[in-house]
Amino acid sequence: MITGETVEQIIEAAYNKAYDGNKTNHVTNGLLLRVDIHQLFDRG
Repeated sequence: MITGETVEQIIEAAYNKAYDGNKTNHVTNGLLLRVDIHQLFDRG
């Protein structure tokens, strides 16, 4: 968790690289982010 959030209901998994099936579906291609930070991350 980058922000240190502990409320599970507002934590989401985000992909570092865009999801592309099994070749990107791996724990090293993910981050746990708050919902608002995830949305900003996806928008660049």
